[in-house]
Amino acid sequence: MSREKLKEHYAEIIRNQLKMQNPEGTVSIYHKLLENEYEEDSAVDVLAFYMENMVVDMLKHEEDYDEQKWNHMLNGIRIYNLEEADKVTAYDMKKIGLHNTSTRPLPSA
Repeated sequence: MSREKLKEHYAEIIRNQLKMQNPEGTVSIYHKLLENEYEEDSAVDVLAFYMENMVVDMLKHEEDYDEQKWNHMLNGIRIYNLEEADKVTAYDMKKIGLHNTSTRPLPSA
């Protein structure tokens, strides 16, 4: 499966969470992103980016999905003003509880 197709699936997961208004962490961060001038699709892309990293981390460490861990991770996200949002650092990833600490660019807004 191509990387783009996977990104679409993660975005669909986020859209479903927003539609169901569950979990609360997804909805809360989505609204914070909108308040910080992200467009709806860009906000979904940011959340999908974190979902992808969490899933990779879960698979790598053979862990089950944990909604509390997802919400805790979302609470640790620094929401950048669009002018400064160019990448998530390894420090940011480690701080929010992901073991995969490779520096990866944020989806463009």
